[in-house]
Amino acid sequence: MSSIYDSSGAEVSSQKEIEQAHVDFCSSLFPEEPIDLNFQDDLLSSLSCQLSSHRSSLCEGAMTIDEISFAVKNMNTNKSPGPDGLTVEFYRKFWDVLSPHLVCVYNACFEAGEMYDK
Repeated sequence: MSSIYDSSGAEVSSQKEIEQAHVDFCSSLFPEEPIDLNFQDDLLSSLSCQLSSHRSSLCEGAMTIDEISFAVKNMNTNKSPGPDGLTVEFYRKFWDVLSPHLVCVYNACFEAGEMYDK
C-alpha cells in the first residue's frame, strides 16, 4: 500500500501518516462515551467467574504479533472479524504484510484509550 486517504480526505503516503490514518479511523469507530458506573457495577457484580491473577496479568501490556497471529489463525473462516468487511481469509493471505502494521495500530488505539481512562 503506497498511500491512503486520511479522515480529512487528504492522500497520505509516508509510513507514519498511513499508520496515523488507520489509528484515527479505528479510534473513530469506537468513540469515547460516558460510562454509567451504576450499570457497570451491576453488570460486573453479576459475573460468576473471574480471571486468576496470573491470567489477568497476561492481559496487561502491549499486544504482540504472536498474540494477534494466534487469534487470526484460530478464527472461523467465511467471517468478517470487524466492521471493515474484510474476511479472515483476507487477513490470513496478507498476514506477513499486514501484521507489523496492525500490531502498531492496535497498540496505538489501546494507548489512546488508556489516556482517556486517566
